[in-house]
Amino acid sequence: MMVDESEHPKGFLEKGQFKALQSDRVRLQHGSAEEAAVIRAISSSTAGNLTATSGVN
Repeated sequence: MMVDESEHPKGFLEKGQFKALQSDRVRLQHGSAEEAAVIRAISSSTAGNLTATSGVN
C-alpha cells in the first residue's frame, strides 16, 4: 500500500508500478494464507540445504 507523508492511504501499487513522489511511502502488508503457505513451503524445502561453512578465507 502506498501512503502519503501523513500516513493516509493513497492506493495499492500493482506489479511493475513505482511511486511517483519522494514523499510517498510504500508499506508492506501480509499476503493471503495461500501466499504464506507457498513461502513456508519454499523456506522449509531450502532450509535443509543450508550447510555451515568453515574455514572461509
